[in-house]
Amino acid sequence: NKRGYVDSDELKKHEIGKLPAAPPEKTFSFDAKLVFDKPDAAKLKDQKALKEVGQYLQGRKFGEVVITAAAGMKGDSDKDRVTTQAQAMVVRNYLVQNFRLDDTRIKTMGLGKTDNAGENGKIEIFVYHPADASTASAQK
Repeated sequence: NKRGYVDSDELKKHEIGKLPAAPPEKTFSFDAKLVFDKPDAAKLKDQKALKEVGQYLQGRKFGEVVITAAAGMKGDSDKDRVTTQAQAMVVRNYLVQNFRLDDTRIKTMGLGKTDNAGENGKIEIFVYHPADASTASAQK
């Protein structure tokens, strides 16, 4: 529970394998250090940044939302993969629990280590147009 999640089976419940081919209509990007207590944990520290995302989503129709989390290049690859899955899931849970949204359209993607995530890791939220939703769902 200190990690930000209890059951590791939950991490893959809403996960998709790859991003939709269509470009997102809106992207939110955050340094993971600003959102989470520690880079190797998935416990939310600052929900203010995510509030903007929730308000944006709550106020419009969207096709699909994909929340990605990526770690920097330091650390154990297997551990970072699990941590990023958990971080994406925790962001999803926050949005679903605090805003009026169609939760079936909000997916996650833990990327593990990537060289473009910076030292602290990165959280990105991609919002896709309703017409592009079938593309994303087909790539589950």
